[in-house]
Amino acid sequence: MTLKQVIEDRAAKLDRIAALSEITKAENRNWTAEEKAEFDKLESEVRALNATKETLEAQERAALHAAPRAAGSPVQGKFSEGEERDLSKYSLRKALVSLAERNSPLLGIELEMHQEAEKEARMSNIATAGGVMIPQMVLDRMYAKRAPLDPSTGNGANLYGEVSLGYVDALRPQSVALQLGAEYMAGMTNSFKIPRENAVFAPSFKATQAAATESSPTFAKADFAPKRATGYMDVDRQLLVQTANAIEARLRNQLVVGHAQLLDRIAFQGAAANDEPVGILNDSDVAVLAIGTNGGAITKALIEQLVQRLEEANGMNDNARFVVSPILRRILKGVAMDSGSGQFVWDRLTNQIDGIGAIATTHIPKNLAKGTGTNLTAAVLGDFRAASYAQWGGTEIIVDTVTQALAGNIRYVPIQYVDFHVTQPGHFQVIKDITTS
Repeated sequence: MTLKQVIEDRAAKLDRIAALSEITKAENRNWTAEEKAEFDKLESEVRALNATKETLEAQERAALHAAPRAAGSPVQGKFSEGEERDLSKYSLRKALVSLAERNSPLLGIELEMHQEAEKEARMSNIATAGGVMIPQMVLDRMYAKRAPLDPSTGNGANLYGEVSLGYVDALRPQSVALQLGAEYMAGMTNSFKIPRENAVFAPSFKATQAAATESSPTFAKADFAPKRATGYMDVDRQLLVQTANAIEARLRNQLVVGHAQLLDRIAFQGAAANDEPVGILNDSDVAVLAIGTNGGAITKALIEQLVQRLEEANGMNDNARFVVSPILRRILKGVAMDSGSGQFVWDRLTNQIDGIGAIATTHIPKNLAKGTGTNLTAAVLGDFRAASYAQWGGTEIIVDTVTQALAGNIRYVPIQYVDFHVTQPGHFQVIKDITTS
């Protein structure tokens, strides 16, 4: 059901409720049993439509920012007509070829943007290695313009030799954390801290001569520091010269989606090992509801307990969402609410759990272990506005024309400096030991 249909259906039911009230007022009588039953039914349906309307409106708001946020970029607003015209001329392919070919220096908009990115890097105290620099404004436009599906992998051997109109997209996880409201702070210049209260002043009543009880507020902090996100991809030299339009889109999407996938993964699974930021599931300050020594089956009662725990921590609000793995979504679709209603914990019509919006992503693992339990999965409940990314400078792409020369390839090494933290752990509750079989 679309948002428009929900609004129209809800309006019709509210009109009927109003009409019932007018009838009894006009006839100066109470409702009949049939009218009371109709009113109760309409009221229940309106409550359900209100919940559906809220979910669809949230999805619509998220969709407005889905492309830039899914790629790990803040929504910066629309570009002016002049900026759009200038940036539309920017070619990532030209910028990369300029370093691959000795007699092809950076010129025009590519040179201008390279210089802008160098300035961003200097302001962010990021050392560069002489590669192609891409400023945040170009990244923002790439993110906004990219196709909704994710790009392919491989070296493009099946693209050249004919006019290419595109390529088959690889299947990657959709980004979730940014769509659900995680903050993205670009243009950072130094390491920084975001403090939070983890204990507050709490006065109490005492007898006239009794001593007061100390309850001083205390603070914790999230320490943000640049962490290097990088990899490399090899591109056939012939691809660069024979399919300019296709390779432009391909290189752009590889850059955008590769880093988007990394950012979303670390938001949930980041483990601090290998210099990764710490994600929600591994943050020691995020409360964990344990099922058993070796894990256990998910139940309606456990879901309700998870919601209760977030409410009791004062972390529940209208922006809270469930995020689970696809296998857990399948399981929850089969967990009955009761023995006779035909309803299940995962509502197939509204994609809600216990009246709260829910999303499934493969960034929630299904191979966790606890005790003797293996192939366990997790569930996250929380307000993702209580988590933040930070980025220092734009993106640098190192062009290596030597290492892969014998294979006829050019190696590109994109580098970004980013970090992630849960800034208020009290807004999250997780279960990490759910059996899947």
